[in-house]
Amino acid sequence: MNVQGFAIEPGAVVPEHSHDNEQTGVVYEGELTFVVDGEELVVGEGDTYAIPANEPHAAENRGETTVRGIDTFSPPRTNPNWEE
Repeated sequence: MNVQGFAIEPGAVVPEHSHDNEQTGVVYEGELTFVVDGEELVVGEGDTYAIPANEPHAAENRGETTVRGIDTFSPPRTNPNWEE
């Protein structure tokens, strides 16, 4: 498992993608909208989430503040393509 902090600016979109890793996390600032299988899930401060491996998902910051949180990936995820 590896742990990564994230910051998503207002208006930013993480396009739909999937990966071989289970992803869990917590938002500690702001509010993030996940889109999984056509359904929206709003995750706010103190909320946790879990996304199964190979599940297509996207995320959007529709708010006016930067969303900050921590993701964990199992097995560890190195060099995700969105970092490029």
